[in-house]
Amino acid sequence: DPGFSARFRELLENDPSFSPLDVERLKVGRHFRLPAGGKVIIGRNHMENERLRGLARDGDLFLKSRKGTGPLALLEGGAAPGDEEIAAALVLRYGRGRKGMAPAGVGVEGGKDGPRVVAVPPGGARDPERYRVG
Repeated sequence: DPGFSARFRELLENDPSFSPLDVERLKVGRHFRLPAGGKVIIGRNHMENERLRGLARDGDLFLKSRKGTGPLALLEGGAAPGDEEIAAALVLRYGRGRKGMAPAGVGVEGGKDGPRVVAVPPGGARDPERYRVG
């Protein structure tokens, strides 16, 4: 799988001390490396969303549209606040009904700050594909 190979190369470049769990994560979802260095994985379907929950570490965050539909995202722990906002925009970008969407919020669970909502303006992240890995 060319996508897996690209994701593995990117992992080697950014985290040479990776673990077997990191390799398992490469097999699921869409992967993005964000500007401040954080990594987000977005599930492509219900099965992948559930798989992401099983691949979490302490400190990882989960993001999901407050509308209840669409993908689940796993944002690796230690991500910068700006990464959290971009990850939220990506969740809405890959969710159903994204065209013409009014400003919406994305629910965030996990981490030391507890449950919260990140507001995402219409249009969200500009050119999200530039962050995509593989």
